[in-house]
Amino acid sequence: MAASVRNRDIEVYLFGTSTDRTDDVLARDCAGRRRIDELDRPLTELVEADVVAVAREPRSGRLRLQAPVFQTRAFCWTERGSGTVFSDDQFTLAQLSGLDLDLDVLAGRLTDLGLSYPFAQHTVWSGISTAPPGTWTAWEPGHGTRNVTWWQPPSPDRSTADLADPLRAAMSQALSRRIQRRPNFSSDLSGGLDSTTLGFILAEDSVTRTAGHHTLFLASVNRANRDHEWASRAADEIGSHHIEQPYQTFIDALGTDAAPSVDLLPEGPGVSTVAIAATPRIRSVLKPTGSRIHLNGHGGDALFGPVPSLAWSLLRSNTPGRLRKIRRHRVLNRYPLFAMSRMLLHRGSLRRDLADLPRHLDDARAAYDIADFSRWVNRPRIHPAMTAAARERLHSLVEATVRADPQPLSADLTTHEIMQYLTVHGAAVRGMNRAVGPSRRDSVPILFDSPYLDRHVVDLALSLDVADRAQQYPAKPLLAAARPPTMSLDYFTRRDKGDYTAEVFDQHRALNTRIGELFADGSLLEDMGLVDPRAVLESAQRFSITGREYTDLAYLAFAEEWVRSVRLHDALPESSGTA
Repeated sequence: MAASVRNRDIEVYLFGTSTDRTDDVLARDCAGRRRIDELDRPLTELVEADVVAVAREPRSGRLRLQAPVFQTRAFCWTERGSGTVFSDDQFTLAQLSGLDLDLDVLAGRLTDLGLSYPFAQHTVWSGISTAPPGTWTAWEPGHGTRNVTWWQPPSPDRSTADLADPLRAAMSQALSRRIQRRPNFSSDLSGGLDSTTLGFILAEDSVTRTAGHHTLFLASVNRANRDHEWASRAADEIGSHHIEQPYQTFIDALGTDAAPSVDLLPEGPGVSTVAIAATPRIRSVLKPTGSRIHLNGHGGDALFGPVPSLAWSLLRSNTPGRLRKIRRHRVLNRYPLFAMSRMLLHRGSLRRDLADLPRHLDDARAAYDIADFSRWVNRPRIHPAMTAAARERLHSLVEATVRADPQPLSADLTTHEIMQYLTVHGAAVRGMNRAVGPSRRDSVPILFDSPYLDRHVVDLALSLDVADRAQQYPAKPLLAAARPPTMSLDYFTRRDKGDYTAEVFDQHRALNTRIGELFADGSLLEDMGLVDPRAVLESAQRFSITGREYTDLAYLAFAEEWVRSVRLHDALPESSGTA
């Protein structure tokens, strides 16, 4: 516990490492508050990174549980007997309550459905609930739980020029908050814009200049990929201790110490499996540095780059010359006129697009279609090896989601889309900190986090006017404008962005052998009625031009590894086809 305050009217407890609050300071923050509903101002500023709060009214028994907006740490709960049990660990809660797997959700995890809100919020453990982004959970004896909104996205109505300085200051503050009292820290330095910008801001901070900054770069086997040159240049300019590791070693680890398991992925497999699975290897590489926090750029692409729905929102804005800008956008990206027109004219909503989703669930595989760019919910890619029973489970999952009537994350489609990506990134960061691998047992704790998920940074980035967001030269224009003076614009105008196609195919080759071992003699996913192992083996031998089919195949392989590890934990009943 980081800090607490207790009196006859209210109790407040802070948990996490990214706060400097003491008991006395927290008492001053909460002075005069007698009800959990009156804690909005102090708790809004305190819950960030890995810091969460629990408040209680001793007399009424009412509880308030509040986590960061994008749930880099989060609460969950389940009903047990006549009471409600809360935790910040889904698997622990599932074990304590004897919960089974939700096979409808597991079927969804075999696809990329988890990229869309609200499917990213569904838990793989039956009976466990979570709160939507930007809400806190209230519990009252005899009344159960309800979610209360405490944060909403701002209106996208400010210019790049207006936001640049405040954004630079917010990023600096977010970084300072995370590295305070940590004499050694590390960060990704991929040669890309998000991690490089963070590196330069860290180098300007008065606190970090006296600390040990270590940067990590994963090197491609393709030396024509010039990311290593840009990363090395940045490391020299910011003065960090730069570490290069072959990307291939992380691929190899997926079949050994980083193989998907319930220890590594206590919240189940999904779209972030590979990122989370790399965590034990990163810990091992960073162990000699003594780093206590590793910062990454998760969320930067969504916050500052173009998103698919951008042209749709631009058309509905009041931007002068928007039709000319949209035409130029279509020509530059070589989008077919008819498909672009269908995308622009789509009149969907979260509710309407969710209701429309079932008719797409029986497609062999969702084709790439520009017209889908304006959908509030993406059509999932469903692997041909998934059975008719698995598709029925997808129908059941979608129908239950429609009945729950979830609200959009924003009334603006582009803001909603950005926020759903941030939700996925928040879950990935949470997963990195939940992952347990062999290397963790003999290493110091390392917190993983992304400053781009900090609420103050997000508030400013989401305020960007759609016209300025659509003007993508230089790349990520708002981030370019907010970069420190010591960072050259060259990083944003480079034309040689790294290509990792070779690694995609290497990963598939490494996966192929494991797929043969997993599915040659049947599988647990087959026992559950979700996949046809023969179809999995056949698809593993097919060539993919884009590599997307390899990703679809990886979802199946990772899920099979994961459910086998669950069986080893005795969390699944022994009879086939049940959970």
